[in-house]
Amino acid sequence: MAEERPSIVRLAVQPAPDRRRVHFLVEADGLEPPFPYMELSVQDPEGQEVGSMLVMGVMEPETRLTVHIRPPAPEGEQRAYLARGRLFYGAEGEEEQTLSVMEISFTF
Repeated sequence: MAEERPSIVRLAVQPAPDRRRVHFLVEADGLEPPFPYMELSVQDPEGQEVGSMLVMGVMEPETRLTVHIRPPAPEGEQRAYLARGRLFYGAEGEEEQTLSVMEISFTF
């Protein structure tokens, strides 16, 4: 039987009412040693990264985390942001191998 490659099967986000945080839910399959890294990030409407987080050695099929964004989303306007989840192998000084990427749009 072939090994299942680690992959993101679901990415959901919920922007916080304070416009400073984004709650992530990531569901992944195929998590076996060596466990992959997971990068979560948020881009603003101009495509600039405004928040990110790196998790080393993802072992659980469901991960819930909060990414803080800087600066906070401006009040009084609805704008499209992009949330991104990525699973990969590669330690410092090594070439990274991306295993899975999922993106989802949301508004603040």
